[in-house]
Amino acid sequence: MCRPARAIADYQPTLRTDFDVIPLQDTATVSPVYNCERMTARRTLLTFVVALFALVGCTQQHSAPATASANEAKTATAAEAPQSTSAAAPSAPAELAPQINSTRAFQYVKEFVSIGSRPPGSTGHAKAEQYIKSKLTGDNVEIDSFTATTPAGNFPIHNIIAKFPGKKDGIIVIAGHYETNYPLPKEFVGANDGGSTTGLLLELGNQFRGRQLDGYSVWLLWTDGEEAFVKWTATDSLYGTKHLAQKWQQDGTAKKVKAFILLDMIGDADLDIQRDTNSTVWLSDLVYQAAAKLDRKSVV
Repeated sequence: MCRPARAIADYQPTLRTDFDVIPLQDTATVSPVYNCERMTARRTLLTFVVALFALVGCTQQHSAPATASANEAKTATAAEAPQSTSAAAPSAPAELAPQINSTRAFQYVKEFVSIGSRPPGSTGHAKAEQYIKSKLTGDNVEIDSFTATTPAGNFPIHNIIAKFPGKKDGIIVIAGHYETNYPLPKEFVGANDGGSTTGLLLELGNQFRGRQLDGYSVWLLWTDGEEAFVKWTATDSLYGTKHLAQKWQQDGTAKKVKAFILLDMIGDADLDIQRDTNSTVWLSDLVYQAAAKLDRKSVV
C-alpha cells in the first residue's frame, strides 16, 4: 500500500487498525501511510489472527450493524450504534483460539510471496489468483470479475469471495487486497502489503470450513486493483472494492453487512496497531476488548 490512506463508506460504521480502508461510496484522503516490506515472526501473525478470530465471535453476538476497515477510514454515520459502548464484549468461544495454526498461516505467506510481483494483468497475478483459489477448494467461492479502465490502460480485475454460512441473517466481511502495486519494480513482492493478509485470510478459512457458524455468516474477501496504476487519486485507486461495493448496493447485500473489517500491512516486523479515531467507536471497542481478553494488548 504505497500511497496515502483513504476512507470507507458513509452509511456503515467502520473500524481501522493499521490497515487499509475500502470505500463503499465516496473516498477522502485522511493521512499518508506507506508500505514497509519487513515480515515479522509468526508469533505476531498468530496474535493478530487470534484477536481477529475472537472479534468475529464477539461481533456475531452483537445486535447492531457494523463495518470494519483499515487505513482509509471515513466517519460512518448510518448504522445505529448500540446503546452502550463501554460494556465488555462477550467472550469468544474458548475452544477457538488454540485451533489457529500460526505455522501454517506463515507458510501461506511465504508460498504466496514466492510467486513474486503480482500486479493486475501479469503472469504473477494469475498465479496469485490460482494459489488463493486452490486453498479454497470445496468452499462456496464467488469470483467478481470485470475490466477496469485506468490511466495505464484496461486491466482485468478479479475479487475473490469465500462464503461461510452462519445461522443468523447477516454478514461479517473480512477483506484484504492481494495484488502488488503496478508501477513498482518486479522486485517488490508485497510480503507485508498483500502477502500477510492473504495468509491470515486463508488460515481463517481453515477455522470456518466445514461447520455452520452460530452467528452471522462470514465472507472472506480478497480484493483486487486496490493500488493506483499511476498515482493515487479518488479515481485511480480501489477499483475492485468500488466495483464490488456498487454491486452489493444494487443487489441488497450491503444492507446485510453487519461488520466490514479491511486488513492491510499486518506483517510488519514492528507491528503496532494504533487506535484510529475515524473508525466506528463501538466496533473499535470490540477489537480492544477481545485483545484484552486474549492478553494481546501488546499488539493493539
